[in-house]
Amino acid sequence: MPSRSGPSTTRIVLTLAGIAVGGTVALFGISAAVGLVSGPPAVKVPVKTVAAAGAASASSVPATTTPTARMSAPSSEPKPATALRQTKPVSKAATRPKPRPAPRKLAPKPKHVAALPDKLKTLGAARQVVVVTSPNKASNDGTLELYDLRTDGDWTKVMSAPTRMGRNGLVAGSSRHQGSSMTPTGSWAMPTWGFGWAGAAPSGSRLGWKQIRSNSYWSAEHRSSYNTWVTSSSGIAGERLKSAGPSYEFAIDSGYNALPNARVYGRGTAIFIHVMHPGYTAGCISIPRAKMIELLKRLDPARKPRCVIGTTDRGSSTSIYAY
Repeated sequence: MPSRSGPSTTRIVLTLAGIAVGGTVALFGISAAVGLVSGPPAVKVPVKTVAAAGAASASSVPATTTPTARMSAPSSEPKPATALRQTKPVSKAATRPKPRPAPRKLAPKPKHVAALPDKLKTLGAARQVVVVTSPNKASNDGTLELYDLRTDGDWTKVMSAPTRMGRNGLVAGSSRHQGSSMTPTGSWAMPTWGFGWAGAAPSGSRLGWKQIRSNSYWSAEHRSSYNTWVTSSSGIAGERLKSAGPSYEFAIDSGYNALPNARVYGRGTAIFIHVMHPGYTAGCISIPRAKMIELLKRLDPARKPRCVIGTTDRGSSTSIYAY
């Protein structure tokens, strides 16, 4: 039986070796933990010029790694020249504001030129006016003019024709009497229809139309029919229209002493504008046939046409400027 003695030399050596190995492992673990917390140590790159840095090789830069993180060395390849954008200098002309275009100049509105209707006093709501003038009340000849009122407020003459009037001249309408063979002066609203022995109004006319028959009269009777168109089989006082012949192929009433104006018995009836015939009239206004047709085409009831007759001498009882 062996005798007991102290620990053997072999055990002591193994024990000390285990302690040394355990300490080494512990130190290595602590170092790794510190590396995870603080991160990898900074990579020191020598300060050089851009050109030197571009020329340096990657092997000259030490790379440090840890067990848990790696860091790659910066690229040593130089950037191409196209990657560097160069800003072009901005010229003063480019920064200068563009001049505004000059405002367009509108054509000046034509200056208003006074026409004869501008000098008349009794046109009312008329936008169309037939103006018949003669130099003085002793004259039998004159001029008929038709004016239209434009949208800009100016009157424009659209037709003109020579006229023949009463064989005894002109007289103020307010003092005329039946059978005087004088043309009355004044201003009157015209009717909305024409008449004649023609079967219809001229093509294009906007007027109503009455065709003369054998029983058609213009009344001079002292009753409600005074100075109006009447159809009668027995005949009445006044003018039988069929007997007028070619003069009444186309005609229209002037409006004197007739509807829609006031009527005064005894001042006369049947003052028409009609086709011209040889000689003067019993008070009517006659114009050439072609002009009569034109007048009927141009008259427009919607424009409320008016007829004004007068002389061009100022201050007389027949002056057109008084109407």
